[in-house]
Amino acid sequence: MACFDDDRNPILVFPCPHSHAMCISCFESYCLHQLNSRQFVEHESVGYTLSCPGTDLNCRSAYITDIHHFGIMGRDNYERYKQFGAEECLLRWVGPLPRY
Repeated sequence: MACFDDDRNPILVFPCPHSHAMCISCFESYCLHQLNSRQFVEHESVGYTLSCPGTDLNCRSAYITDIHHFGIMGRDNYERYKQFGAEECLLRWVGPLPRY
């Protein structure tokens, strides 16, 4: 388990070959940290998501495919997540918008 706390339930298991896992509390902290530092990635088939935090190349390409998992961050942060995702999508399709 990524958080090294074997007594926590439930857990989230990442879709990487190592099946890395972390408790829900650590997953929430991971998501919030990544959201606040704008480290989510726009994946063409998954959308705005995160990968396994492991350092192995296979981990870094193992993305969370159900975006509803990010609701763990709470209503306001989930709304920020959706807003950031929309912004990234717009930037990808239109490019940077000019400043006026």
